[in-house]
Amino acid sequence: MEEAGSRKSILDRLDDPARWLALLTYRREKGHMTGWEERDLCAFIEHREYLPVVEGIRRGEPFALPRRICLNKKSTGKKRIVFSFPRAENYVLKLLAAEMNDFDGLFTRDLYSFRRGKSVRDAVRRLSRIRGLGEMYSVKLDIHDYFTSVSPDDMIEVLAPVREADPALSAFLEALLREPFVLDNGVKVSCRKGILAGAPTAGFMADLYLDSLDRWFGERGIPYARYSDDMVFFTPTGEEAETCEAHVREHLAARGLSVNERKTVRTGPGEPWEFLGFSFSDGQVDVSRVSVEKIKAKLRRKVRAFKRWQRKRDAGDDQTMRAFIRYFNRKFYDNPIDNEITWARWYFPEITTTDSLREIDRYMVDCIRSIPARRHTKARFNLRYETIRELGFRPLVSEYFRMKEESATEAGT
Repeated sequence: MEEAGSRKSILDRLDDPARWLALLTYRREKGHMTGWEERDLCAFIEHREYLPVVEGIRRGEPFALPRRICLNKKSTGKKRIVFSFPRAENYVLKLLAAEMNDFDGLFTRDLYSFRRGKSVRDAVRRLSRIRGLGEMYSVKLDIHDYFTSVSPDDMIEVLAPVREADPALSAFLEALLREPFVLDNGVKVSCRKGILAGAPTAGFMADLYLDSLDRWFGERGIPYARYSDDMVFFTPTGEEAETCEAHVREHLAARGLSVNERKTVRTGPGEPWEFLGFSFSDGQVDVSRVSVEKIKAKLRRKVRAFKRWQRKRDAGDDQTMRAFIRYFNRKFYDNPIDNEITWARWYFPEITTTDSLREIDRYMVDCIRSIPARRHTKARFNLRYETIRELGFRPLVSEYFRMKEESATEAGT
């Protein structure tokens, strides 16, 4: 970063059309937008709708209050609180978050969340290539309710490097943190906000808040990786693993945070370990057990949903099975509408075994067979596998090997 005073504030860039076009290009290339979102952002930029918000920031006017939104996770029944700013303010915060990439030099190489040029898969690749990692002890920890549990006052203290380099930016971020009110169903209320989970600036704050913990591991040369509220580390002995875990817990407690005990996983030498949706065992990378169970749960839910759809529309078995298969083909491979990274594009480049893919394939075939059988009985086997393929079923294993062949062909040309 440049020395304080030698440059303008990042806030001064927020009315620069070139910066907005760069944001649009980046989000388009990364597939971070649906088709509707892309059209909306294009219109927002074209009509310079960001100007009133930016001018308000410059005048020091209070920023719009965020809405408090409660999300229900169907798979677990748990509730998650996020905060959403109005459309114009949210877009301005998105550009601000992108421009704060200037501060990326603050972070260690072991941090992989919300950083341009770094991803979950980068963490997976680096860890899987560390020699002897499979013979070490590992501890995987998850922080309970991280974004909401962060103390705004403590976060403001941690913003010291930003305050030194860009006082105006720091003042704006501090004002967001200090604002006690949100809108709940249109009513102005006070609630615990933490660092505003769901807001574009939350990722940067979540990264910076535990930077000192990342540095502790880095200074000791301990294999370690963190993605926001998930972290894993490796040690040669069980005693060292206990010492490191105790330090993490003490560090989190000092920051007002706690460990999600249900998600804590400890492994010994030679045992499989998991991180960020991937599992590692005997030098092989696979889809994690948690991720496999999640996709199987989704298959079960969708079977029930499509059976209800079948009864409501008086649809035939073939029509229902084709619709079910199309839904998962989009999720696994195609996804032309949502413009998001697909399940296959996420996992296939990194995994080195098809064990989990075969398990999911078998489970999906069983779900398809249950549609005409009406229930899980031996009658479901009356539907031949060849018929299921003719209905459009694309096995994950076959698609995995096809993608590998295509990648090899492209590399050879």
